[in-house]
Amino acid sequence: MNSKTVSHISVKPKEIGDQKRSNEPSIIRGAVDESDGSYLCNLTDLLEFLGGQLQLDATDAYYDAKVRFDPSNSQCVLDIYEIFRRPSSNLSNADDKVKFNIHYVDGKNAPSLISASWHELVWSALMVGKSNLSALAKIDPEYTKLYDLKMRAFMLRALLAVSDGHAVKSKAFEKMEASEKVNGSFWLGMFMAKLIAAKKMNCHFLTHVQEALSDNRIDHLFKNGTTKRPDLIGFLPSQRKLLFVEAKGTSGVKRKKTINQAIEQLDVITANKSIDKKVAYSCFKSRHKGSDQSDQLVIYTIDYKSNVQKQSSNSVELKQLMEQYYKQVKGLTSKAIWQLEQIGIYLRFSETLKRYLYAEEEDALEQLLETLTQAEGTFPSNQELASEGYKMFGDGIAIKLDEKFWPVK
Repeated sequence: MNSKTVSHISVKPKEIGDQKRSNEPSIIRGAVDESDGSYLCNLTDLLEFLGGQLQLDATDAYYDAKVRFDPSNSQCVLDIYEIFRRPSSNLSNADDKVKFNIHYVDGKNAPSLISASWHELVWSALMVGKSNLSALAKIDPEYTKLYDLKMRAFMLRALLAVSDGHAVKSKAFEKMEASEKVNGSFWLGMFMAKLIAAKKMNCHFLTHVQEALSDNRIDHLFKNGTTKRPDLIGFLPSQRKLLFVEAKGTSGVKRKKTINQAIEQLDVITANKSIDKKVAYSCFKSRHKGSDQSDQLVIYTIDYKSNVQKQSSNSVELKQLMEQYYKQVKGLTSKAIWQLEQIGIYLRFSETLKRYLYAEEEDALEQLLETLTQAEGTFPSNQELASEGYKMFGDGIAIKLDEKFWPVK
């Protein structure tokens, strides 16, 4: 391509289909191809310029576009006639990502180390719990989920760092005021509960109990007359089995009082052989005196065995829990997904999951659950996404991180 690089070009959109555009010119940065009068630009910029109305699959947001351009008239975009892959030299390859260690104690065996990555931490942050910004959905439904995902990602980035091959408390976390540390500790506990459930309990689906209680889906699993509830409910589709997790986090060291409080939250669950109950407690190892290193992260898991003999009904609709689990990513527009790129997160979905997230068929959720049941509870790896450097998770989410924001190298 014989191209002439320019810093930007002013363009005025024309009508595209039934959509009328503003008459105000916009700026798109790129280069002119003098051989055919076209303009090479970034497709994400073009989508923003078009107001996100261009109907493209989410994956197209990772491509560049070539636009027909008349050099004599710099105020008009005529046509998009070529879309092609964008070079991704700044993106880490999931297969080459840097692993680090997290201390792990399960209450039965000697302390050990588990291997983790920033990809796994980001996935845990994005996909655990409920949307705390759901109250804004009626005001701005398109971006409520995006705002919530960004908030979680920024919180994760603020709380943890990696030093000498270990996940450690970040300097930002250390310097937070007491009230800030309380909030940070809550999110630390939630994020790490999600991580440890996937790595040590084979549970890739963990969502917030409160949302499941909103329509009495699981109310019958708790003792009558109690208002206490654990934080999270997980499910293993292939086994039709439930997992309750009480997540605790602290900016300091382990405290027995906190563990006892967590056990109380699990004590309200009626005994059932098809339900596992765990505490996931995240804290930090105290550094040696005189050390300039940050405290290292430790995750404890504690099994809880109820003394209650009552057996409750286990009739919980897994498809409803699955619907709740994917709520924060279902219907995310292409524009919202590529906006995550601005904080270095590239998000993809497996083909089966994509059909559910964007399909209007009534049986899409049933098909998704059936796929997971046959696949032993997790999505099989996607070779195409893996070849592009994505880390695929058991829930069908795939993530790649930009080293400009995430310390993946």
